[in-house]
Amino acid sequence: MDRGLLASPRGRMKKIEASMWIANAWAPKLQRENDGAIMERFAAIQGITKGEVEKVNTVRFYLRVIIIAD
Repeated sequence: MDRGLLASPRGRMKKIEASMWIANAWAPKLQRENDGAIMERFAAIQGITKGEVEKVNTVRFYLRVIIIAD
């Protein structure tokens, strides 16, 4: 099964503890009052572990959501 253009390099980069930054990445406009990036809200939770953030991000990718209004 094809893992996609970015998924395969992401796995290799994780093994060597590297990271990737995409400058000027597109971000959707906020649609509602008190809307925001869902991962920023999760990252702000006190006591959340790195593993929990990774699990949430995996589900977010699967559901294709970026902002809370999604």
